[in-house]
Amino acid sequence: MSSQDINVRQKPAVAATGSNTETILATKELTKNFGGLTAVDSVDFSITEGEIRCLIGPNGAGKSTLLELITGQLSPSEGDIYFDGEDLTGMETHDRIDTGLSVKFQSPHVYENLSVEENLQVPLQRTDRDIETVLAETLERIALREKANVRASELSHGEKQRLEIGMAVTLDPTLMLLDEPVAGMSVDETADVANLDPLAAQRRDDVPRRRTRHGVRPPNLRSGHRPQSGRDLPAGTDRGDRSRRGRPPDLPG
Repeated sequence: MSSQDINVRQKPAVAATGSNTETILATKELTKNFGGLTAVDSVDFSITEGEIRCLIGPNGAGKSTLLELITGQLSPSEGDIYFDGEDLTGMETHDRIDTGLSVKFQSPHVYENLSVEENLQVPLQRTDRDIETVLAETLERIALREKANVRASELSHGEKQRLEIGMAVTLDPTLMLLDEPVAGMSVDETADVANLDPLAAQRRDDVPRRRTRHGVRPPNLRSGHRPQSGRDLPAGTDRGDRSRRGRPPDLPG
């Protein structure tokens, strides 16, 4: 059988995001209607491995809705979602997490009565990772080592945001989704989060960097009103449609 015949029979998810591509996530004609309102309108969107992508746009542009469609919190009215060679479109949220997705929500979703360390242990129950090693590394990387035994209810808003990022990181995701990770933060708190590098292994000689399918850093999709750094590659959204794409200097303010 020729390679052309194989490609013809290839499943759409594999063709779009399989191991022979650099694309890790792709949506095709993704649409979400709420009655007469179209929140996401026929969006074709993709992320390549190692890429940091930022969705920007005004309130109501459909940024969070797009992330909720990707994670399975919402079901699409039309279209498909492909991730790492799999079709996520009809998959339950918990099953999508098992494929390598991880998410940090817009508002902190932490367990207020648990300590910082105990919060980090919750997602680890879904993995076979070494708990003590992961906890030590994650606490260092989110700069909360000194508050490991402090209840989450006693943390500042910015610290809770960092804690939830840490909870998402413990899953060792292939793709991490961040919904407005600096929402409601002060200037100083925003700077603290912007300086985090949660998806790269600690820069120590004795800790190997994370590797993914092609041996590169996992990609990162952020939702917000503006790019967080010059490394971000923004895609503008407006009224549910992906309207522009480019680097920060190329997009209107």
